[in-house]
Amino acid sequence: MIFKLFRLWFNLFATVGFLFYILRKKIIRTLRLELKFIDVKKLFLLFANLLFLVAMAAAAPDYVRHHALAASKQADTVVFLLRDTFCSSQFIIVGGQIFDPGMPQGKVFLKGAAQNGKDSLIDVKLTYFNPAINDLTATFCEGDTIRINGKAYHANFYIGQEILQGKAKNGCDSIININLTFTKRGVNVYRSTICEGDSVKIANQVFNMFRRKGDILLKKAAKNGCDSLIQVELNVITPPFFVYR
Repeated sequence: MIFKLFRLWFNLFATVGFLFYILRKKIIRTLRLELKFIDVKKLFLLFANLLFLVAMAAAAPDYVRHHALAASKQADTVVFLLRDTFCSSQFIIVGGQIFDPGMPQGKVFLKGAAQNGKDSLIDVKLTYFNPAINDLTATFCEGDTIRINGKAYHANFYIGQEILQGKAKNGCDSIININLTFTKRGVNVYRSTICEGDSVKIANQVFNMFRRKGDILLKKAAKNGCDSLIQVELNVITPPFFVYR
């Protein structure tokens, strides 16, 4: 097709150029005019545009026939538009083709699948949402237990990931990356020596010769807000005595 148009264009250009050359000589010879009165550049552009129009006219029948055939084929095809949203973990199958986040759009041709017996063309354009991802970092005290998605997290199990299915705002999964810190409670040791019969009162608890050791737990009394533990250790001695006679 391109070769035919080029050959047509070349023949027309050669013919018109030859006629122009003969005509120009005749005009000059007859009217005895100088070349400066003939605008050669404008005439050349005029003939070039004329040749372009002739070439387009020659190609027009094939162009119209091609698009008419395409329109006829489209008229025999029923077109469906498939628009929907999914989560990144989902996929659908349309006419044997898989559509997922890696292939969210495409065209599926089903021959004779329409209700009227015509061919069916499904234009697929899907939108995929990613899951919502959140990081949970918090500090707790040793001995605390935190439940997330029904699972217990404590000082011996403080890192994990929980997936809440369909809990994101877009209807997809919500992923929680968990990294907790459990602070040890403050421990203080109280050691002292007392005499028999003496007593020591610590946090409203009394220690004496009958209760020399014990632990006292003070709720959230440490500087970090956790519990404080006081370990009490007493040394009880018998006081010296003398007998005078």
